Amino acid sequence: MRRISQFRDMPYISPYEDFSEIRPGTSDKEKHACGVVHEILSLAVEKRTLDDHLTHFREEFRFSQQLRGMLIRHPDMFYVSLKGDRDSVFLREAYQDSHLIEKNRLLLIKEKLRSLVSHSRLPRRTTPRTDSAEIEKTESKYGIDAVGR
Repeated sequence: MRRISQFRDMPYISPYEDFSEIRPGTSDKEKHACGVVHEILSLAVEKRTLDDHLTHFREEFRFSQQLRGMLIRHPDMFYVSLKGDRDSVFLREAYQDSHLIEKNRLLLIKEKLRSLVSHSRLPRRTTPRTDSAEIEKTESKYGIDAVGR
């Protein structure tokens, strides 16, 4: 907790500023990297992405090789889900009780489309059941015997 509060008290480093002079491995570089990841997630529609997708930006933003470790070290900013084969990174401030607080209009349209596709318009056809007594009654009515079927 002490380390997190010290990190939070550091001066803000904008993700849009020139970061070429920030030395790798310093807390300033980590503060900048957290700002960049925060900005990327805040621009995403669902405020989350896969850990693998963030590593694609490693070269452009000079992220360290321990990007996943950095995300885990800042649980106040990011939530890293370890479900499945791939890790997802969530922007913690955008979620409350595992629900997105402010949904993007595009996301609302996507959810509406998903619900329409999953809902069937026409009722399913069911074949009426007939018992053997009913079949015999029909056969005798039309003069069909069991051999003539």
